[in-house]
Amino acid sequence: MAGNLVTLLAVFKTGVLPAMLSRNSQLSNRYKRWQGSRNKTSLGISWLINMRPKKIAKTHQCIGIWETDNTFSPRPITYSHYVSDPEQWFLLCTFHDLDDGMVDPDRFCAKLAHLHANATSPNGRFGFHCQTSRAGEEWSDTWEECFTKLIRTLLKMEWDARGPDDDLADLSTHLLDVIIPRLLRPLETEGRRVRPALCHGDLWYGNACTELSTGEPMIFDGKALYAHNEYELGDWYAARNRFGRNYFRAYQAHIPHSPPEQDFKGRNILYSL
Repeated sequence: MAGNLVTLLAVFKTGVLPAMLSRNSQLSNRYKRWQGSRNKTSLGISWLINMRPKKIAKTHQCIGIWETDNTFSPRPITYSHYVSDPEQWFLLCTFHDLDDGMVDPDRFCAKLAHLHANATSPNGRFGFHCQTSRAGEEWSDTWEECFTKLIRTLLKMEWDARGPDDDLADLSTHLLDVIIPRLLRPLETEGRRVRPALCHGDLWYGNACTELSTGEPMIFDGKALYAHNEYELGDWYAARNRFGRNYFRAYQAHIPHSPPEQDFKGRNILYSL
């Protein structure tokens, strides 16, 4: 406990006074209120255990979103590890009082489209400059190459967790050798190109809320990736995500389907994997 508070106080030095801070493993990747006992400064705290590269990536993504639209994301302050537990890292950002109901589709999708249209990778390539749960610490020249690496990583995680599976191996071969090239290669042929957009990467309805004091939608707890902007909509395909057709229509009012347009549904299913 004392070590945790020392770390927080070392970050702020002035303006934030000690408060009781409990640590619970169930809070991993969730935001928690933490208030100073005198000045009522509110902060958001996110935990990751043994995940320093991913915490760095989360911080840089948060910076990228906040710099593009400082009302669409909490402001990142710093990341570090606990003095008492060097294996446990945290990201410190401003705290916001949020309404956990569904965000307004028009306002939310306008902000999301603005992010995708204005935040792009520093080198025009796909991926991210440090390790995330979506990508390794490397860049790809094409979106097809980047997405293929991502799927291979997810498949390896599945095999490592569950062991070999002949049916999954056969399906994976078809996915990697046939389906991905068929749906993604046309995006970058015949003069077409994909602009790498900064994507949240895990945009289900629980990671988007409305800021109560401003009424503006906010997003948080992302998995950073510079990707095809439609990749962001993959999470919306499943009905359980509650981002229905009205959200798709609201987004496409700002950024229409990428050509070839007739492949959009197939790409959306692919991105939902």
